Amino acid sequence: MQALKLEAISGWRWVGTGYRTFRKQPFSFAALLFFYWLLLIGSSAVIEWLAQGIGLLLPFLSVGILTLLGGLLVTIATPALTVGFLQACRIADSGVQVHPGLLFAPFRSGRQTVVRLLALGAVQVVALVCVVFLANGPSAFQTETPSESKPAATVVAPPTAAAGQPADAVGLPTAEQQEAMRREAFARLKLGLAYLPIALLMWYAPMLVAWHGLPPGKAIFFSIVAVWRNRSAFIVYGAAWLAIWMVLSIGVGIVLGVMGMLGLGSFAALLAVPLVMLLLTCMYCSVYPTYSTVFVVEPSTPS
Repeated sequence: MQALKLEAISGWRWVGTGYRTFRKQPFSFAALLFFYWLLLIGSSAVIEWLAQGIGLLLPFLSVGILTLLGGLLVTIATPALTVGFLQACRIADSGVQVHPGLLFAPFRSGRQTVVRLLALGAVQVVALVCVVFLANGPSAFQTETPSESKPAATVVAPPTAAAGQPADAVGLPTAEQQEAMRREAFARLKLGLAYLPIALLMWYAPMLVAWHGLPPGKAIFFSIVAVWRNRSAFIVYGAAWLAIWMVLSIGVGIVLGVMGMLGLGSFAALLAVPLVMLLLTCMYCSVYPTYSTVFVVEPSTPS
């Protein structure tokens, strides 16, 4: 196995290859991604519900801590589920029908592989905790009791407003709420930028563990080497997807504005959801060619 060094334009080719893979079975891949996110979000909701129940039975345990630990356990399984999605991309080229059950394929690949994927997930969790701590400080891990927590402010935009009526009286966000929303958006952006180098350095690690049988340490090492050798291609790849999402956001914003003036804002927003879902599926499908064009399995020497 060796990691090839590709030219920068390969980043754009990865995007195109991902779209062609998605186009072969668009609805199957969209259903697969939907099930992937439903599994993660549903598991987190179940864990939170169980934590609430345990907190009622054992009041001395912190519900916030239990929920946090449960969320970390779900995150540990993310590399295995990611390999399942990429496995679907891998077999789609052979004409095999993609289905949600492929997400669990890595869990049927042997005890050693499962243990290594979970260990890789644990490494990612530790890295994520370190990033959150460095980005937000110790306050990021402080939990509030239900009595101390405050209800989140809901923003309701009514269709009409009386002339001269203040914005907060008709349910529009106040200046304090807008400032809070900006702070939250900035915090999420800062956290995402802080975690981006870690995500890139571990980009290939799940595939190397599942498909090449490498232990987590070696998989992370080879992933770092491969990403660094192809850093120009990854820059183009990231810039391409950033441009695509920006164009989509501008286009959706224009359509929502026009439809809103016609009184069809809710209908336009409903149509924007599947469009975003399909584009997100294309982006996930484009991850597989970043692997298949870089790593080449060398043929064994005949005896």
